[in-house]
Amino acid sequence: MSTIIGLGKAGCSIAKEMSNYPQYNVFCIDSEKHEHNKFKLIEKQKSFEDYESNFPSVKKFLQGAKAPYTVIIGGSGAISGSILRLMEQLKSEEISVIYIKP
Repeated sequence: MSTIIGLGKAGCSIAKEMSNYPQYNVFCIDSEKHEHNKFKLIEKQKSFEDYESNFPSVKKFLQGAKAPYTVIIGGSGAISGSILRLMEQLKSEEISVIYIKP
């Protein structure tokens, strides 16, 4: 089973669509509330740099998630500044990133 992680509004919107397929384990992380059973709300920040500096631990939230990972992210929201912190916490060589160009 592949793990799909949506980061930000665009990433979560696309990831939620993948929930329709049983082979994907889908998680969403955003600073705005989404209706999804595996959703983590993080504190809204002012800038890309603030999201990177203040990104919380999501290890407990992602319990049960297994590689390979696919992270879906849009580049227009400041939350995209947290992508490297998320990838550090995944600690895997099996990470693909789908970047939605704004």
